[in-house]
Amino acid sequence: MMKFFSFYKKTIILIILITMVSLMNFKNIEPDKIPNIPHLDKVVHFGMYLTLTFTFMWENYCRHQYHFILSRFIIIIIAVVAMGVMIEWLQANFTVSRSGSVGDAMANSAGLMMGMILFRITKTNHYIKSKIFKA
Repeated sequence: MMKFFSFYKKTIILIILITMVSLMNFKNIEPDKIPNIPHLDKVVHFGMYLTLTFTFMWENYCRHQYHFILSRFIIIIIAVVAMGVMIEWLQANFTVSRSGSVGDAMANSAGLMMGMILFRITKTNHYIKSKIFKA
């Protein structure tokens, strides 16, 4: 189990941060301090799940000496979708100031798909792979 934590440090940190932010009470924040951008929450959901998916896939890819193992990536996809659904359920049932929504779940899924696409582009681009994401 400790090996899992050592290989997936960034992913675990992101999971903790996303869970905390998703379940926090934002009622005390003054509305004028938040920019009035339509659907900003969907953009945030999209970005969080894009980052989580990309990071999880990249750490898994590096852990297995740059070998793409389809079954592991399917497990990652299922895990990220399950996390998103679970957090939406927790928001709907156990928080006072938050509510679960299908729109948020769709934004999570769109972020997941874009994270997969970004991973695929990065994995096949040798310049990015060798210079920027060297493990």
